[in-house]
Amino acid sequence: MAKRKEDMSMTEKADAAFRQAALKVVQRARETDTPVIMWEDGKVKRVHPDDIELPFDENDVSGDSGKDTGNTDIR
Repeated sequence: MAKRKEDMSMTEKADAAFRQAALKVVQRARETDTPVIMWEDGKVKRVHPDDIELPFDENDVSGDSGKDTGNTDIR
């Protein structure tokens, strides 16, 4: 069960924000059929979004059971 945002530490809030951002990047790349640009092993890599395995449950990324307020936009 996810904690309420008021009960989360600053670190937990930051981790949740990074997870939510990572998920949105992968979702946008899937929608637009574009690669995700990432840094790995000292090099820039272009990775197809279907080849990315996120290291967390995509249904619970924000610490609030995955609810998306819809007020964040990646441009």
